[in-house]
Amino acid sequence: MNYAVINLINLIFDILILLIFVDVIGSWVVALRIRLPDAVFRLLEVVHSLIAPIMEPVRRIIPPIGGLDLSPIVVLIGLQVIQRVLLSVLAGFR
Repeated sequence: MNYAVINLINLIFDILILLIFVDVIGSWVVALRIRLPDAVFRLLEVVHSLIAPIMEPVRRIIPPIGGLDLSPIVVLIGLQVIQRVLLSVLAGFR
């Protein structure tokens, strides 16, 4: 298998994971009412709109417990598992 494909898959998963962390931290910033420039809030809205389709199905299954949203943890673990399985399958095709 071409290393470029494997590197691209790793990059996509790394970007998704980074966006989830940005979304989580952004939600804390909004909840704490921290003053930031409007451009930052717009960026957080864009990140949230990109991540929401991944997070919402998990949030429907696992509702917040005591105000704590565990769905990012579940999604991060799921992405890691999918990434490892996908890469091991692709590595088998070398």
